[in-house]
Amino acid sequence: MKRHWLSILVILTGLIGSSVMAQNKDLTGTWSLNVEKSFMGSDHPSNEYQLTKKIEQKDGLLSITDSSIHATMAGTPLADTVTVIEFAPDGKDYAIKVPSPFPGIPEMPGKVSAVWQGCTLMVHEVIPAFGSVATQRLFLSEDRSELIVLVEGHSSFMDTEQRLVFERKN
Repeated sequence: MKRHWLSILVILTGLIGSSVMAQNKDLTGTWSLNVEKSFMGSDHPSNEYQLTKKIEQKDGLLSITDSSIHATMAGTPLADTVTVIEFAPDGKDYAIKVPSPFPGIPEMPGKVSAVWQGCTLMVHEVIPAFGSVATQRLFLSEDRSELIVLVEGHSSFMDTEQRLVFERKN
């Protein structure tokens, strides 16, 4: 009887492992934020707000480009922005520049590091100028049609949590 259960356990472990292996670590694509499906936390974007995330993977490096238009902060319109970060998902820190959300304030230096945990990309960003630390967990929906980004942010101003749902554009 023990052998029977052991055989079943080995078979189930193999099936689970093959299911995980069938999913890959490729988040490549252009993704458009679906505000209605997302939980934005304390952010209350205008009806015109759009956020596009483009993810590229090449030679072990990741590039994430965020393009935001019609953003507001406390009802005040902000400039449209494009932010690009590039890094390897190897756990090491990489220097980044982050545009300021406020007009006239220069880019701010920061650091980003990332690792894969299974098929989830864990991205950790630190922006010292705002005392800001954010962790993002990026993964695909089961049918690969949505990119889910769970964001946990901490700053000297507030703590935030968001669940952003992006739909594949291409």
